[in-house]
Amino acid sequence: MQRAFFCALVLGITFLTAQASAAPMRWYLNNFVYDDGGTAFGYFDYDILANKFTTVNVTTTAGRVFNGATYSYAVPIYTVPNQLYFVTSASGDLTGTPVFASILEADMAFSGDAVSVELLYLFYEGICQSPSCGSDFTIQRQLVSGYISTNPVPLPAALPLFLIGLATVLSTARRRRT
Repeated sequence: MQRAFFCALVLGITFLTAQASAAPMRWYLNNFVYDDGGTAFGYFDYDILANKFTTVNVTTTAGRVFNGATYSYAVPIYTVPNQLYFVTSASGDLTGTPVFASILEADMAFSGDAVSVELLYLFYEGICQSPSCGSDFTIQRQLVSGYISTNPVPLPAALPLFLIGLATVLSTARRRRT
């Protein structure tokens, strides 16, 4: 009976600890510079398990070609761990809406704490030309540098669960001796 309780307790603590470390991660834009002199800064939260962006707060500054914008929404058709597609509006028809797009050199799920932007393929700010903002857009300016970074989920997030489990194991071992 005690062995079954102990095994259930260990499995429960393991499950809770795994859940604590699977929270959405906050990623920050660093050194994002466009070819017209504009910049981008801000952050977004990406939930690896749900494969979705939960928060978007990215702002671009005016340059010689594009006035810049504030992006608060992810484009629903592009939820991929190595692509950033953000828009300024969540309305059904995205035609005419500014779009922020970047493909990363690595998948956010397996990249550690920093990922560079892939500057050889898709890295722009532009205007959506279709209701879904799919592959039909007008590029206004292109990114010349940038990377995203985050700090991994800190150990203190799982520490209380670990300490509860350790105290339970020690308490059980102490009771067995007496």
